[in-house]
Amino acid sequence: MAGKPAIDVRLTADILGTVRVKISSLGLDPDDTTGEELYATLKSKVLECDEALQSYFGHPSSSDEAAKKIDSLVNDIAGSPDLWCVKPSVLKAMFKKNVPKKVMKTFKFQSIDSMNKRMDMAEVVFGARILESKTWWTKQKKLLEALKTKDFEKSKLRVIYLKDARWLPVLSDWEAQKGHSVISAAECGAVGYVLSNTNTQYASCVPLLLHSCNEVVLHAAYLKLHYVHPSIGLALVHAIDEGRMIHSTVSGVSFHWRDVQRYFGTEKESVEMEYAHLDIQDLGWINIETRLSIKVPEFAFWVGCDYVGVSYGEKKNISFNIHDMAISVRSNLDYKHMFTSKMERALRSELMARYLHTPIARALVIKQFDISTSTEENW
Repeated sequence: MAGKPAIDVRLTADILGTVRVKISSLGLDPDDTTGEELYATLKSKVLECDEALQSYFGHPSSSDEAAKKIDSLVNDIAGSPDLWCVKPSVLKAMFKKNVPKKVMKTFKFQSIDSMNKRMDMAEVVFGARILESKTWWTKQKKLLEALKTKDFEKSKLRVIYLKDARWLPVLSDWEAQKGHSVISAAECGAVGYVLSNTNTQYASCVPLLLHSCNEVVLHAAYLKLHYVHPSIGLALVHAIDEGRMIHSTVSGVSFHWRDVQRYFGTEKESVEMEYAHLDIQDLGWINIETRLSIKVPEFAFWVGCDYVGVSYGEKKNISFNIHDMAISVRSNLDYKHMFTSKMERALRSELMARYLHTPIARALVIKQFDISTSTEENW
């Protein structure tokens, strides 16, 4: 449909070229470096970045002091974009109908009224995301689907340090599943985190916080796109189950909203804005490694690497994505078992975003995302 511009071939060539340049910059031979050697060297680069961040923060003496420094850096880079979120009063009413009993028990509340009064609604959602059952979430999504435009309000992106000691065991379980202790809530426009005493506590936390900010902003843009639509509640559920934000198909290939956001967010100066309910600020996208490298030069190595990887045979892939590497080092994984999910996701979005450079693909995708011509049944 795009005219066979060989975008996949060009992207493959870009990745191969980047890998060779990066391996050479590490002092290794691109033609004679084993997977173990490369992975060990990349691990040292992660640890170097962690030490550089500690130095940038002034070697904090406590977690609270470190959190203040982290919050300042993340807010400086991510800013305070406006987001459409569920009103706290609406969430409180929902929690009365669908009581998050495990959250109440963990945080030692005797009644739902007490929890609603004393606990930040974003923190309740964080806790429910980890602690509550699939049955509870099925009921919660039914309640979310019923929401209308009046149930939402404009809010600011929030980064929340979860300093209550009761969060530590909760997020330890989360870290065991995910490899990190950062969690987000699209319905509240918030990202939460704790700091754990690991060898990459800063290098794994700060980039991932920024990555989560990107995700929350793109979910909010998807929600705002449907702000005047009768099924805005269903759009919110799609944002929470972000894998379902696949809304557009061209020649049998599905575009995720993330692909569209990455394209518009990184091409602001050269693309037209064609969404009735969105402006260019809504389609923000943080080039994380670039922005971090301005503050901490040691991150310059990772610039342009979020979708880059190299294969050393079946299931022996090494990701050059800083998130994958930091989480893998934090989890003490060898290169045959390292995380690659962030690289894989970025690679798909980069490929699809490059297709959006072609006029016909861009026009077809934009048309399908234009809800002004969609009905409640088929959007």
